[in-house]
Amino acid sequence: MADLFFLGAGFSKFLHSDMPLMTDLGRGIQDMGYHSDLYNEEFKRSKNVESFMSYLNEELPYERESQYLRKIAAAKDLSRYIWEVISSHDASYRGKSGGKHKFFCKLLTEHASVITLNYDLLLESSLESAARSFPGRTFNLLRSYGMPLTPVSNRDGSGRLGAYPPNFRPKIFKLHGSINWFYSGRSSYYGEQIYVRDGFGDSHLWEDKTPLIIPPTFSKSSYFNNESIRFLWNSAYIELKKCKKIILFGYSMPGSDSVVKTMMENCLSREAKVVVVNPDQSVLHRVQLSLGEREYSYYGSGEEFVQKYTDGNL
Repeated sequence: MADLFFLGAGFSKFLHSDMPLMTDLGRGIQDMGYHSDLYNEEFKRSKNVESFMSYLNEELPYERESQYLRKIAAAKDLSRYIWEVISSHDASYRGKSGGKHKFFCKLLTEHASVITLNYDLLLESSLESAARSFPGRTFNLLRSYGMPLTPVSNRDGSGRLGAYPPNFRPKIFKLHGSINWFYSGRSSYYGEQIYVRDGFGDSHLWEDKTPLIIPPTFSKSSYFNNESIRFLWNSAYIELKKCKKIILFGYSMPGSDSVVKTMMENCLSREAKVVVVNPDQSVLHRVQLSLGEREYSYYGSGEEFVQKYTDGNL
């Protein structure tokens, strides 16, 4: 099978230098006006917005229910601010893959599987741009996502996404949600339809919805109540179990994202090779501690990796 890519925030930063990492995102939401009297000491110190989001979504045993409900409300507001910050940077990219165009063409032709923790659409935009190099072919966004989604334009009957075969259908599993996915924002949404913004409908079709931004914490249980999200994670789990080589591109395996870390430790086969692409070499050591003895390769330069992968020299 094709290589499995596992993308973290560093991948989006590699594509678009303006795309914020977690500390940059924390400052960005504050610059946009988000403020909460619930800021914990860790966020004040590190500005790591995912860590803060995890704290807001955790019901601590010593908290009164009223305090937890305030945290949930703050978390919903935070999701909207995250959406605004990332959307603004995402809009300035729009498939400007530059010298990486051949890389994305190869992802299409190799029928790549990609697990990503990024909320942005840089990957999708780059694949869509690359697909234009193949006359008569398109990149089918809706069918590439590893879960059942409904085009938001279907709410007024104008949905057209996925109507142009033949098409490319790489597998994309966005475990932490996406800025183009929307739901009611309710804590219980078991059978609820999740919508994807498809570019055809007006903004009023999702203004009553909340961006689906899933926090990196064990307390994802309320998000996992939805069967579409459970299907998404189960599909990613299957991809991890059967992969022979996994490429961790821009993913630092932080301790805060214990669910992803545990899933990878438990289901990645001992025969699977691991490629780490990250300018911080200490990440390689962290990955080795988590995944144990196996064959590892390390690239400190994303450009070097992309060139070798594109040329088939890995």
